[in-house]
Amino acid sequence: MRIIRLLTLTLAMQLIHAAPPPALGQAARMLPQAHAHNDYLHARPLVDALEQGFGSVEADIFLVGDELQVAHERSALAADRTL
Repeated sequence: MRIIRLLTLTLAMQLIHAAPPPALGQAARMLPQAHAHNDYLHARPLVDALEQGFGSVEADIFLVGDELQVAHERSALAADRTL
C-alpha cells in the first residue's frame, strides 16, 4: 500500500508540472488549496482539474496485471481508465 501511495504522489507531481500553459492572453489561475477528489464521472478528470488550477488531485488506483487502473472501488474498474 505504501508503494502505491508513493507512486500516486510521484505521478501527481509530474502531471501537475506537465499541465499545459493557459491559452494565450488568459491569466493562469492557481488554486493551491483546492482538491479534486475521485472525479471519475468527468470525461477528463485529471486534465480538467489541472486546467482549472487545482493544487491537489486524488485518485484511487489498482494494479491489474501490468496496468494501473483508476476507480473508486475495485468493482468499478474499467480497462479504459488507466494511468
